[in-house]
Amino acid sequence: MFAQLQKKPRIQANETLVHRLRPGRVTSSDVLVSVESVYRARTTLLLGLEHNSVTDRSCRAPLIQALGLLELTNGYEIFGSSLIEAAVHDCASLMPVLRWRRVREVRRNHVVSNPARMQKMRQMVLARFA
Repeated sequence: MFAQLQKKPRIQANETLVHRLRPGRVTSSDVLVSVESVYRARTTLLLGLEHNSVTDRSCRAPLIQALGLLELTNGYEIFGSSLIEAAVHDCASLMPVLRWRRVREVRRNHVVSNPARMQKMRQMVLARFA
């Protein structure tokens, strides 16, 4: 799901393309996006979560994971990582994403550098999406 949103962003003629929204590590696999295309993808995922708010949490987990990957790859690393952890907590079949190199690096760097901030973000994500 995330790959479909990210690999084929719908770019309008007047939108500026960037590798990511916030400064950070750019990799060769990053896809050029615009602020507007990321906003549209985020809106779509949040609407999906809103419409599925009464369903089983394991059904919502792929949407939460896709939102986490979107945020993670666009520079909101602590928020994205916390969303991914919440998705894995709700649906164990999503566990392989925690082994991805980029996700491991982000989790390792932020947990070591600012554990209190990471814990606060995890609590906020669980309160909002659980």
